Amino acid sequence: MNKRMKSGNYDPGLGARLEGVNNRIIDKEGRFNISRQGQEFSLRDVFQHLINISWPLFLVYILGAFFILNSIFAIIYVWVGIEGLQGASLGSFWHEFKQAFFFSIQTSATVGYGFMAPTNDSTNIISSIETILGLLSFSIATGLFYGRFSRPKSAIIYSDNALIAPFKEGYAWEFKIVNRRSDTLMDVEARTVLTFLEQTPEGNHTRKYLQLPLQISQVAFMPLTWTLVHEIGAESPLAGFSKEYLEQINAEVLIQIKAFDETYNQTIYSRYSYPAREWIWGAKFKPSFVNDPNGATIVSVDKISEYEPLTDTKSVLLR
Repeated sequence: MNKRMKSGNYDPGLGARLEGVNNRIIDKEGRFNISRQGQEFSLRDVFQHLINISWPLFLVYILGAFFILNSIFAIIYVWVGIEGLQGASLGSFWHEFKQAFFFSIQTSATVGYGFMAPTNDSTNIISSIETILGLLSFSIATGLFYGRFSRPKSAIIYSDNALIAPFKEGYAWEFKIVNRRSDTLMDVEARTVLTFLEQTPEGNHTRKYLQLPLQISQVAFMPLTWTLVHEIGAESPLAGFSKEYLEQINAEVLIQIKAFDETYNQTIYSRYSYPAREWIWGAKFKPSFVNDPNGATIVSVDKISEYEPLTDTKSVLLR
C-alpha cells in the first residue's frame, strides 16, 4: 500500500467500521446500502416511504388502499343488511356485495348518483362515517401526489462503468454523467471519495477514505454530457496498483453531484458509486453528442455508457 493510502484520514460520515466486502456502499439508485433497526414507528416514516418509492409501487398502494377500504365498507353494508339501501336487491352474498361495493365508491367519492341511498339509521351512520373517511383519504392522496411531483429530484444519469483510460502520458480514472431532462443544470459541482478496506494488525478490517481530486470539479452549465477525470499521477491514491489488488481491498469511489436546477429553482443532489469491479481498464468513452446540419447539438442520452476498448491493461500497474 502506497503512502497516499496510508496517510488517508478523511471521513465522509460513513464510519471506519463500515464493512461488507462484497457490497457497494451506494447502490445504483443512489441510496446508501444501510438499513436501520430498532427505530420507533412514526406516521412521518409512512409519508417519507410513500414519497420516495417508485411510481408503479405508489400507484399499487393507492389503488390497493382504495379497493380495500371500499371492500371493508361493502362487507359492513351487507352485514347490517342490504335492505337498508334504497334501490338494492337481495340475493347471494356476491350479488349484495357488488351493489354495496359500488355504493361505497359513490359515497366515499361524494358522487351520489341517486339510484341507491341509505334508508335507516344503521346505513346512514355507516355512510356518514365513510364520507368523512373518503374526504380525508382523497385529501391525503392529493397531498402525496403533489409532494411527489413538487419535490426536487435529480435526473442525472451515470455511465454504467468507470474507465481506466489513457490520459496524457499515463492513465486517468473517468466516468460520465448527463442530465436526462432538457432543462439546464447550473453551478454543477462534483466530489469524489476513494474508500477501501485496510487490515489491522489484529486481523480486523477498517475502512479508509481519501479524497480523489478531479481535473475539473465544477462547471457553470451542464447542457451536454460531462466526463469527470481523475489523473493518476504520482500523487494519486490509485498510483501503483493493479485491477486485481484494487478489487481485493474492495476499493470503491463514492460520488456526490450538487447542482442548481432552474426548473425547481432549488439545489439538487445526486449520489452514485463505482466499485473497482465495475471499472473498465484500457478503454475510452465514445462521443455522446454530435452537431446536426443546422448547427444544433444533439445529445444521445442512451449512449452515455458506450466506450471503445483500447488495450488490455488488467495486468499493468498504474504508474
